[in-house]
Amino acid sequence: MGAAGAFEIAEDQVTKDQRTIAKNAVSFGLIYGRSAAALAADFGWTVRKAEAFKEKYFGKYAGIHDYLEDQREFILTHGLVISHFNRYRRLPDVNNENEGIRNKAVRDGINAPIQADSSDCVLVDAYRMIKWLFKHRMKSRVIISVHDSITIDTYIPELKAVQRKLAWFMRDRDFVEEKTDWRCRVPFDVDASLGKSLGEMVELKAQGDSFEIPDQCS
Repeated sequence: MGAAGAFEIAEDQVTKDQRTIAKNAVSFGLIYGRSAAALAADFGWTVRKAEAFKEKYFGKYAGIHDYLEDQREFILTHGLVISHFNRYRRLPDVNNENEGIRNKAVRDGINAPIQADSSDCVLVDAYRMIKWLFKHRMKSRVIISVHDSITIDTYIPELKAVQRKLAWFMRDRDFVEEKTDWRCRVPFDVDASLGKSLGEMVELKAQGDSFEIPDQCS
């Protein structure tokens, strides 16, 4: 959505590279206080156009602006931040004399609860996936979870079933709500990549509730 607005194209025309640029410049950039001048440089806009886009962005997503201000005030007051699932991130550098270090501590604090809650949900998904693989005596194995991603060493004949089940677990807000009573309104969206190694991963195309598997892997 952010990329479509930034590049002034339809959402279904957005490429992976455009999404990456928009993620850094818009979704992360504006949230972390990126200036209109920096945004203009990223997209070849005039500063006036960048200012208008920034105003429109926060006008459409007013809740983001309110959240940022509330978090910033809490961080500067208490020197820490707390995730929904009560993970603490202490931020002693908010009292540093160096303005750049102080600002970085605030940015880290704003991001910490979002990453922490996402990571907690993913850890639950990984555990459910491990149980499912053992229950069905499958050869595929969960290797690691990192932040909001899970890596699975997948036995090729099991690939379709594994990716379908993992995507279902990771989208399953009902399970999280049932176990924690957290009524999270944010969609649990999922991307999937496939490759012989982490250095050769290629993003898969979404296909309904699953992903399209290349013919050579079917």
